[in-house]
Amino acid sequence: MQIFTEQLFRIILFESRINKKNQSIHWETIERSYAKNIFDRKSLFGILNGNLGIILFLITYYKHSIDKKEVRELIDKGLQECILHYENKNCKIGFYDGIGGLIFVLLEVYKLFSEQQYLDKANKLTEKKTNKFDCIKVNLEEGLAGYLLSLLHLYQVSSLEYLKNEIIECLNVIIGKARFSKGGVFWDEDMNSFAPVMGFLKGNSGIIFTLLEVQKQFVIEDKLYKKIITEAILFENTYFSTEKGSWVNTLNCDYYFGDIYKTEKIFNSTNEFSFKKGINSPFWDLGDVGFLISRSKDSNEYKLVIDSLNTLVENYLQQTHTHSQIELNKIGGVIISLYALGELSVDYNLDLIIDTISKSDTASSHYLNEHISDLSFFKGIVGKGYLILKLKERNISSVLTPFTGERKEQKEFLDIDVWAEILKCQLNKLSINFKINKPKLELFYDLFDVFFKQEFIENQFLQASLIEEKIKFRLRSKEENWLYVMANYKKNSQQNFKLKSNEKIKRKDNLFTFFDKIDNKNYILFPHPKGSILKKEISSIDSFLLNEVRNNAIDYHHLLEVMLQSNNSFQKMEKEHLENRIQELLKNGFIEKVN
Repeated sequence: MQIFTEQLFRIILFESRINKKNQSIHWETIERSYAKNIFDRKSLFGILNGNLGIILFLITYYKHSIDKKEVRELIDKGLQECILHYENKNCKIGFYDGIGGLIFVLLEVYKLFSEQQYLDKANKLTEKKTNKFDCIKVNLEEGLAGYLLSLLHLYQVSSLEYLKNEIIECLNVIIGKARFSKGGVFWDEDMNSFAPVMGFLKGNSGIIFTLLEVQKQFVIEDKLYKKIITEAILFENTYFSTEKGSWVNTLNCDYYFGDIYKTEKIFNSTNEFSFKKGINSPFWDLGDVGFLISRSKDSNEYKLVIDSLNTLVENYLQQTHTHSQIELNKIGGVIISLYALGELSVDYNLDLIIDTISKSDTASSHYLNEHISDLSFFKGIVGKGYLILKLKERNISSVLTPFTGERKEQKEFLDIDVWAEILKCQLNKLSINFKINKPKLELFYDLFDVFFKQEFIENQFLQASLIEEKIKFRLRSKEENWLYVMANYKKNSQQNFKLKSNEKIKRKDNLFTFFDKIDNKNYILFPHPKGSILKKEISSIDSFLLNEVRNNAIDYHHLLEVMLQSNNSFQKMEKEHLENRIQELLKNGFIEKVN
């Protein structure tokens, strides 16, 4: 063990690159492999593949080192380079790749040296004015859940009111970004995907883990908070194969080779469930052991999975000819995760595992370039060294299982209104369909609250397919019967429907335009005198016209100009034809003159 980690330290020392301008240090790792001996090498700043992962090993190695001064210098100068990188650029915010990871590593250094400067630097990073809460991604690796997890670790050490407010704001955004389906709740940055990426690093499991960690430090009385977590677990469990005793890998190909996150190319209406043919993975990032981390309280329910993973580890240890795949992205990650969860069946013989890792060569198992020594934490020798030290110390705490510590006895109250955050986000997503203007927001919230809250609690979810039903419900809530008023208006009116250039027109209030994505048609919905809702198909031109005058009055001349200059997908019309369409809508009572 000592020989392996000492040799690794010497490699790190040799590979360090000095930034003379800032008197700091950085390292390069393999960013991407294309073929044997063809790869990109770059100075990166994440934990899994970059400078922070190397520094994390050095922090762990410090207690075992002979020359502590030399190790300390590498830690400090490496951190200086990372801080400069994150302070000067609009970077990712995640835990494994982003500002969240730097905060976590600074806390580890603070715990090691007990020097206030490291804690101050971590706190300062949370005050960095960025658009962090506009981040599209929610996952642990690069997104909001990763940043929230780092805030929870920081708040355990530094309970500042500012940090609590930051936690609340971040948590609200995560809740608001939840997506709803018949199978449960999920988060996904690709709004068109049929199969969101699952697992700990990029999917539901990592987000669930973070939401559960919030409850260790805070009391959240809103029962919908637990409901969100429960439904997120249920959604992910729809990917569980009882035949294989494993979760399906929804990626269908190696995440670490190429840009595969363009799911619209993989999943479409004709192969929506093709992902079920995917390969099951036991590994930490997208596979079984990562799923277990967010389900640690219910490990008895997943005994079949745990037994299968232990069998995998035991079979690996019995191999005598090869010790490849011991890195953290493979068997190493399974070992350290099972050990942290207290589920490693060979924990009585950790020395055997340490000896096996130590006998593996110092080359990386990096995809397509196994023969190239790489300082990657996740796929290279740095992670192997970290694993050896953690097992030697019998330390169940690791960056791959980033629990925040023991549950607090005296927990603070966190004022979160889950339903309000869901409504706020749904309003932003669906306002195009509802055509709601600001004065009508209160009515919108009242409607949503009455129509959906109880159904959500009872496992009915906000689906895009329910938009039409929401519109119908809102129309029925109107006291005035619009169709009846319109009929009387047409019957009694003797006016000429010819419009003057400066006359203003506006769409009638009690109707909605609605585009059905299933059949790609436009409709108007409006109430019938007997209480039912009528649905009338209209042309794309009529829909565009009605949307232009939906909220505010617009003069006839300006409307014509807008329509004639439009580059919309429908076929452009001659001015005379367009004038006839506007007058037809006026005659039918869909639009009206405004004095």
